[in-house]
Amino acid sequence: MEDSEAVTKLLVEIGEDDSRIDTILQTGPRLWLLRRDDVAIELELDGDGIRLMLSADLGAASPSQAAAIHSTALRYTLLWQETGGCRIALSEPTGSLFLMVDLLLPGLDRARFATALGNFARNVTVWRRYVAGELDDNEAALSTDFNLIRV
Repeated sequence: MEDSEAVTKLLVEIGEDDSRIDTILQTGPRLWLLRRDDVAIELELDGDGIRLMLSADLGAASPSQAAAIHSTALRYTLLWQETGGCRIALSEPTGSLFLMVDLLLPGLDRARFATALGNFARNVTVWRRYVAGELDDNEAALSTDFNLIRV
């Protein structure tokens, strides 16, 4: 079975078990879009079929909060060992932030993949609230379990 077929098979199995997943769409040979609750997660398999990157749009920070939010995102990215490899990137200087993590496809089974997807979606929700100004730095840090993504 090809790597992309294996990812599709795992996603379908996870989708059948998780009622919060309402959409799984393959958008390209190595690209998928998964919607869990109100979180859209893009999945992209690298050319070697080894790394599967999950990413989600966190929204753009308001101009008055951008410096503080971008600073927090940079510090979060530096904690890659504590966050299971999660990192945050900026699409452009005043654009959206994106939460990303790479999963290693070899050895990734359905249970671990489902856990990683669920925990990633929860982290996206926390970060979206922070970027939108609904949480301060401390609330965002306390709400994000750094070990949730690690698989």
